[in-house]
Amino acid sequence: MVTGKPKIRISTIIWICLITIIGISFLYIYTNFNPSESALMPQCVFYKLTGWKCVGCGFQRAVYAILNGNFMEAVRMNAFLIVGLPLIFTYALADFTRSKTPAFYHFMNGKIMLTIVIVLVLAWWIGRNIIGI
Repeated sequence: MVTGKPKIRISTIIWICLITIIGISFLYIYTNFNPSESALMPQCVFYKLTGWKCVGCGFQRAVYAILNGNFMEAVRMNAFLIVGLPLIFTYALADFTRSKTPAFYHFMNGKIMLTIVIVLVLAWWIGRNIIGI
C-alpha cells in the first residue's frame, strides 16, 4: 500500500511555469504599452479591410485601460468586455475543473450555452456597427 503525498508530474510543473511566464508577460506588456500608440500591438485586419468593427475591436485598448485603473475608459473602448471577460474566465474554470465538475463542463460546452454566446456576439457586432452602440 502506497501512502504519502501524490506526485506532481514534471509536465504539470512545466505547464504551470509556462502559463505563469505568459501571464506575467501579458500583464507587463498591457500595463506599459498603450495599444493605441505602440507599433508592437496588432491592428484589426477586419476593420482595415471593411471599415466595420469586429467583436474584439478595442479589446486591447480596454485591457490596457483596466490594467491602468480606468474601467470606464475600458467600457468605452469595448463594452462587450463586461460580458466577455467573465465568460472567458467561466469557460477557463469549466475546463480546469472538468474532471471534478463534469456537469458544469458539459453545460458550458453544450448547445444552449453555444447558442447564448453566438446570440450575444452577433447582437454586439450588429449593435456596434449598425446601431452605433
